[in-house]
Parts: sequence; C-alpha cells; structure tokens
Amino acid sequence: MDNYLLRLNLGDAKYQTSLVYGVRGSGKTVFLLNVQRNFEKEKKHFFVRLNLGQGNLLFQLLSNLQEISGTNWSEILKSVQEINISGNGVSFQDTQNDVPINYSVVLQKILTKFKAKGISILVGIDEIEVSDDIRSFVSVYQTLIGQDLDISLIMTGLPSRISELQHEKTLTFLLRSNRIYLKPLDKISIRENYASAFEKSGKKLILCC
Repeated sequence: MDNYLLRLNLGDAKYQTSLVYGVRGSGKTVFLLNVQRNFEKEKKHFFVRLNLGQGNLLFQLLSNLQEISGTNWSEILKSVQEINISGNGVSFQDTQNDVPINYSVVLQKILTKFKAKGISILVGIDEIEVSDDIRSFVSVYQTLIGQDLDISLIMTGLPSRISELQHEKTLTFLLRSNRIYLKPLDKISIRENYASAFEKSGKKLILCC
C-alpha cells in the first residue's frame, strides 16, 4: 500500500488507475480503507467512495464533489439551469441551448476548478461487478484522465470480475492499469496482525495453540 500511495502522489501515470484483486477474504476491503485513511492525511487530498448498491455512480461522484467544494450546484455550474433526476440518473440543461449536458462536461468543470486549487481526488469502488453503470462510469473517467485532471481511481474485485472488466471492448485501457494482487490470508498472519494491533494499543495478547 505504501508503494502505491507513494507512486500515486508522485504523479506516476500507471498508478492513476489501479485494480486490486484477490479471492474472498483476502483483505480487499481493508486495503481500500487503509488507502483512504492514508491518502486523506495529505492536505487537499479527498477520497470519494462510491457504492455499487446505491446506483448511478456518476451521480454519486457529482454529489460528493459538490460536498467537497462546499458550494451549491448553481455556484459550481453557472451555465446549468435545471437538474432533472430520472430513472437513468440526472440530466443537466444548458440555459442557452436547452440541451442536455453530459457527465464528462459537468465533471470537467468541477475538476478543473479543483486542480486550480491543488485538490486531488481519489475515487474508490469496492467489489466491482460488470454492469452498464460501471461501464458508463469508467468510460467517463477515461475521458477525464485524458484531460489531465487530478482524479485517480482504485477498484477492488474478484480476479474473474477484474479480468472481465479489463476485456470490455471500450475499456481495454484498463489493461495498462496498475494491478495489486492480495494473497489469501493465512492463520499465522491473522494471529500476528491481531497481536500487533493489541501491542500498539498498550495491551498484550497471549497466543496459544
């Protein structure tokens, strides 16, 4: 994890998009939580965790960025008149042309402002599953990193699902992403980790068997 964060903070393009994979119980969720805690220790570093179970990942990202900015929609997007929420997500209407503004355009506006202020965004998605929602999200993300905006992505998942996502026809750029493999946890490692945690808190754990 330390090497990943170091390379990410140094601006290594390979680490801008990272995929963490392993079998169930290998510690993927814990890894993501540790990345979040350590990433946010740096000034102006914000971790945005998206939840597949809550639907529309792009709208979740917009909502989180709006909260980070501390302003309302009208102040962020002065050219936007309406926000219409439907079953497929959100539609923004341009005040002059009355046509929908796509997510790429809206996110670019916000992230450009963030970059000017030195704000870095790391998006995390745990236990991904290939779906239309994840395809749409990653496609827009690819557009954003192509604009040299300060946004990064880390996703965790089972090996089969990571492989399936990487081989999507429109998402093959993920084949060039950084990959982190987590080995299954063994009993000895688990015991040692618990013992270390107790010692750091000033308590002694006596292991037996």
